[in-house]
Amino acid sequence: QPLSAASSPEQPVADSSPDTTMEAAVQSRQPPRRPKWIVPAVLLILVLGAVLFALAVRDPDLLSALFSSSPGTSNELTYGADTPQGVLDTIVEVAETGDFIPLYGLCDPLAEHDENAAYVCALATATDKRRLFRRAFAASEVVGEIVYSTDGQQAEMTFSHGPAGGIIKTAKLVQRDGRWYLLTWPPLPDDTD
Repeated sequence: QPLSAASSPEQPVADSSPDTTMEAAVQSRQPPRRPKWIVPAVLLILVLGAVLFALAVRDPDLLSALFSSSPGTSNELTYGADTPQGVLDTIVEVAETGDFIPLYGLCDPLAEHDENAAYVCALATATDKRRLFRRAFAASEVVGEIVYSTDGQQAEMTFSHGPAGGIIKTAKLVQRDGRWYLLTWPPLPDDTD
């Protein structure tokens, strides 16, 4: 006996028209939309990776110094030194340890330093005379008294250098905002020094 429409259980009626079936198939095949920030983020990561790779190829020591830290130390760069003696102490420490990053902060922030002082600071990233620098300045010491200008803003420091400390040179320093920086520096040694 046939059931009447009122007594039959409700069954969903599928719309089987060709247009509706095709639309559903097309919608299910579309790739999911990605957020708009994905492409710039991936590009940024690729650029940073390329820069880090270039740094690693150019100077592995620089890259390791930037990303390594020992307990109780900081990777922050200190600009200048508290005293003229502190400038030479920094140079000696760099020569002893081979960590050239601190040299970057020793040049006069007003850029009134000579080309030799600029070259010393550039050794933070340049590698061409690091071996000679280390050999020449690892045993440096101030010789005599540091002489200050009448206004106290500049100082002249005589120091020894060389493997046996037998070479005497003079450097000038300048004080900027309470910190001391290289103003002049003697020429860097070559293989004959």
